[in-house]
Amino acid sequence: MHLRKSKVLSQKGKLFFEYNKKLIPIEGFPTSIDDYKIDNPANQIIKTAILKIQEYTGLSKNNRYSVIQLLNHFENVSDYKKDYINLKPDVLNFHSTNPYYAITLEYALKIILDFKLGYSSEGGIQWNAFLENSNDTFEKYVRKILERELDHKINKWDKPKKFAEINWKQQIGQSLLADIIVDFIDGKARAVFDVKNKYFSPTESNPSELTSVADIYQLLFYSTQLNTDICGLIYPSDDFYEPITLDIMGVDINFF
Repeated sequence: MHLRKSKVLSQKGKLFFEYNKKLIPIEGFPTSIDDYKIDNPANQIIKTAILKIQEYTGLSKNNRYSVIQLLNHFENVSDYKKDYINLKPDVLNFHSTNPYYAITLEYALKIILDFKLGYSSEGGIQWNAFLENSNDTFEKYVRKILERELDHKINKWDKPKKFAEINWKQQIGQSLLADIIVDFIDGKARAVFDVKNKYFSPTESNPSELTSVADIYQLLFYSTQLNTDICGLIYPSDDFYEPITLDIMGVDINFF
């Protein structure tokens, strides 16, 4: 009996095949397999990324086996031999009704361009990487937006400012470094903001749980030290919200 490719429908864990019993002796029993035989740039890019992962010696035994299985599907697909400057154009020019194709190609690009593998002086494979501080990135992003949109000087000190000393044996200084200070002149600021890289969604959670008491204490202290009555906590969010006021009992300060 020979096999031919056909459509497989799945319903509640059972497989149903579209076939005509009378044609089985002639056409064989219909089945369906995942096949990646089309030798187009998209499949070449994916295969090249898989090959690069295969070079990494840190793969576990199970993951190495999975990579080998993947490569078996791409045995009829060529390696990507064009210059890597063509990678992104080839990805952008490729279209598929498969919703996972675009995601897979994005991952393949990251692996090929950013997954750094090289060879050490001893002949082994080495992997170079770096960590990105997302808190610092978000803070710089907010500061850039304020610098662009406000007609005021946006400051952040190069070094923390000492505000206290503990007088015991050797003196130990306590310092502060506010994220964003607006118009700081002669020890007084127009406003001070603290950037918190924590997801903010008042529609999905209890508003009282969105802001920690420690964050509020910290910003109130900054306001006192910088002689300003305007301060705010800035969070990332998927939606747009007007500034939300925090009324602090007994404190005459505009806290947002």
